[in-house]
Amino acid sequence: METMRAFLLFLILACIGTVNAADRIALIIGVDQYATDSVPDLDGAVRDARLMSEALQKMASPFDVHLLEDPSLDDALDGIDKFMSKARSAECAMFFFAGHGIEYHGENFLLTSDSNIADNIETSVDATKRRLRRKMLSLNVVMDEIELTQADLKLIILDACRDNPIPVTSGGKTRSLGGARGLARVSAPLGMLVSYSADAGEVANDGLFTEILTNNLIEPGLSVMEVFAKTREEVNALSSERNAQDPRYMIQLPAEYNKLGLKGIKFVFNDTSASAPTPTTPMPKPKPTTRAPESTFSNLSGMKMVLIDNGQYKMGDLVGDGNRDEQPPRNITLTSYFLSDTEVTQSQWKALMGTDIHEQRRAAGFTGVSDFGQGPENPIYYVSYAEAVEFCKRLTDFEREKGKLPEGYSYRLPTEAQWEYACRAGSTASFTGDSWDLGVIATYDGSATVRSKKANAYGLFDMQGNVWEWCQDFYQPDYRDLPVYDPKGPASGDTRVFRGGSWMEEQHSARASSRGYGLPDLRHRSIGFRVALVKE
Repeated sequence: METMRAFLLFLILACIGTVNAADRIALIIGVDQYATDSVPDLDGAVRDARLMSEALQKMASPFDVHLLEDPSLDDALDGIDKFMSKARSAECAMFFFAGHGIEYHGENFLLTSDSNIADNIETSVDATKRRLRRKMLSLNVVMDEIELTQADLKLIILDACRDNPIPVTSGGKTRSLGGARGLARVSAPLGMLVSYSADAGEVANDGLFTEILTNNLIEPGLSVMEVFAKTREEVNALSSERNAQDPRYMIQLPAEYNKLGLKGIKFVFNDTSASAPTPTTPMPKPKPTTRAPESTFSNLSGMKMVLIDNGQYKMGDLVGDGNRDEQPPRNITLTSYFLSDTEVTQSQWKALMGTDIHEQRRAAGFTGVSDFGQGPENPIYYVSYAEAVEFCKRLTDFEREKGKLPEGYSYRLPTEAQWEYACRAGSTASFTGDSWDLGVIATYDGSATVRSKKANAYGLFDMQGNVWEWCQDFYQPDYRDLPVYDPKGPASGDTRVFRGGSWMEEQHSARASSRGYGLPDLRHRSIGFRVALVKE
């Protein structure tokens, strides 16, 4: 069946050979949730897939990315078909998979959300393989189809050796499918690089490989071989205190360098020099796009921006458990705006502002390194109001220079009214999740990575808890004089507002109407921010 499928796809691609494909195409798959008891769930594969997707879209020449989260086998195969239709003769065709991967008698299989191991064991090896190919993604099939693209560089990246062997009960005994850990070695065909997150017989540390790899992918000027060699060295160094982990890729240096071909060897993921103007051939400044943003989109910094549609709501303490500065409640009308679905992360901050969390801590007057939540997917903190405003300005300027920002739009901090409307997401309760257990939606007893809790009804994460979030407004002690149409707070004042509570506070501070305030130069370990995109 796989041979016939590949043959038919080859005929289709041959017939549409005159269609111009995008230069860089990627299919990214992450699977955390498995529907059957025979396959345990994961908690970091989708996060790694998102991280890879964001990295590929940050580059000077961004990839056209198709991201699949917890897909079924049919969804994954449909994604491969769409990927193939775009990737013919591309500069680079990349397939990335994060999730469970197993090996059975020399053939590798990638498990989709509906994969079931327990029902696929036969007495015959060949019969078992045939059943597995109908229930899981065969790596052989993926390689065959990517080979048909004839892309200059074909990449398969597998962060799939993520767990102990998956047990299968048969005849009263528990055994691993194929009796081996991880994935078997494959022979990469001409022009293809297959990268594993760990060597044969090893189990990968969740998140380590992809985090390091994505950092190297976006480092300007690194060739494909430099990226993977550097990743291998760094993973080895950082994993020495955890499980031994040695990433492998099926191109040996330097003897098999020529297997990639000249174009493949010279491929640079983030070639910033390619977009730089030269004295003899000045590059014209991109014109701003006139198309309005989609309802949800990812910007050049990898932030997912969510449309918050125009509407009305009652702002302030609605249940009588708040503070005096949350009174009296006001009926507010807002026009549409966009809000980032998470707080600004430490990796996003460093990419634009150039400082890490430890430097921010020292700027706040503390010595040593930060001992709180730190990592690329943790929210940035020790950030003053003025620095948050500067971040928004730089983000606006960056996207305008690239011609990616619609005319008339700019990034800034949300107003208090915009923030509370997005936090409530249609609710009048103090805590706006679908459960009275605040821990489902809010981090209030220790810092955490973004997206580690459940999103609210608008698809926004950590609106309550994790870190306080700076807002645009000057603080005012009550709402008596607050305008009812797109209020922006007082015209002047000494302090600025922050909202949402933090990991350091009690639950009361994480209420939708709760307010905090501080001087604009305040840097604190519990205060960060998220950005809004508005049409001025």
